[in-house]
Amino acid sequence: ARQRALESGSAQLVSITLEVEFLDPLAVLESIWERTEWHAYFENVAEDFAFAGAEAVTMAEFRGANRCEEAKAWAQQLLENCIESGDSEHVLGGPQIMIGMTFADESPANSDFAPLSAWVPRWQVLRTGDQTLAVANACIEPDTDIEAVSERILKAHRRFSGFAYSETNAETPSLNRFQKSESSKEAYTSGVASAVRDIRDGKFEKIVLARSEQFTSPTDLSPIGPLSKMRESFWGCHCFAFGNNRGKSFIGATPEILFEKEQGQVHTQALAGSISRAPNAQKDADLGSQLLHSAKDRHEHELVRKAIVKRLKSLGLEVAPSRSPKLLKLKNIQHLNTPIHGTLPPDVSFWDILKTLHPTPAVGGSPREITGKVLHQYETLDRSLYAGAVGMMNRQGDGKMYVAIRSVSVTQRCLEFFAGAGIVAGSDPLKEWDETQLKMNAMRDIFA
Repeated sequence: ARQRALESGSAQLVSITLEVEFLDPLAVLESIWERTEWHAYFENVAEDFAFAGAEAVTMAEFRGANRCEEAKAWAQQLLENCIESGDSEHVLGGPQIMIGMTFADESPANSDFAPLSAWVPRWQVLRTGDQTLAVANACIEPDTDIEAVSERILKAHRRFSGFAYSETNAETPSLNRFQKSESSKEAYTSGVASAVRDIRDGKFEKIVLARSEQFTSPTDLSPIGPLSKMRESFWGCHCFAFGNNRGKSFIGATPEILFEKEQGQVHTQALAGSISRAPNAQKDADLGSQLLHSAKDRHEHELVRKAIVKRLKSLGLEVAPSRSPKLLKLKNIQHLNTPIHGTLPPDVSFWDILKTLHPTPAVGGSPREITGKVLHQYETLDRSLYAGAVGMMNRQGDGKMYVAIRSVSVTQRCLEFFAGAGIVAGSDPLKEWDETQLKMNAMRDIFA
């Protein structure tokens, strides 16, 4: 690798993959997590899949309307200058590129995350079924001290061969001990009412309005304890964390994927329309029936489904016919859900899909070209990664992106909870406020 770097003048990425005995990626992340290092975590207990990565060996940030195209070029060059070793023939082996994409393609100067952050972890642990892969990545420059890099990787190999989890203090403090910043119900419902008027005037069809609530902690916080509780509480959801090197970690348990690209196929979903759950089976079934037959919610859902299908077809995809929406029942809420599948043309990349689908009307609005420009008229917060997309892409250009909702931002002494609601012509401002409360409760319960 160093010889290649000398000859080409370009840094080389070395990736070493080894199959190891069972490891829990979240426990490994807990053991090596540092507040000032990049980190990422994805897990779905129901799918028996988990991944964790920490410390960036190389990373880049992209801004503006062309952020996906620029990231695509960066990733392509990176993977072209990659040397793999070990059990690299495994489809999930080799370097994974971590991706965090904010809701908007521009962000305020003081925002915690760039519009698109892409990086490769120094350490990766991936578990699927009964197989665990440990991956070490290193960036080799012409003047890299190879002996020092080799020793660090060998030391990690010895540790991962018989991983001894260290004692940590990753407990989740009770929210009762936090100081809450008041959230303005009047401001949010006023924004909803204004949006409803504009929808009825024909300015757009749907817009998603978000809000947040902040809590200050009396003690230092870590994202690991809440993540552990999330995966136990929301085993059917996709738990995630995406953290920067400045002490902020954006974590959550999302019910929604933006898309998955795998071997020429793309899988996504329309998820819109919500109602609460009930502990009594008959009442819960009645609530589900109300949702399935709600004209307002079916309309909101159909706007999302049509927009996703239209965007996929614009890429030349063959999209399988969609069936009527079904209920997706989660711990405290149920949604209308329609899975969507398509076959990819050979020239359509992961980054092409990402740019085309994000943001969907489920988190932004419809038409996207209009609502994206007027959103600031109805909400005042910096969404950052909320309603953005987080995920990873492998060396084959396959991967999965998750919609970053049901989420909370964690810093050393602060929590910020986010939630949004889809606004259409039949929306009631007070009911939309209640819906955001219901969605926030899922995260607040983690800190109960």
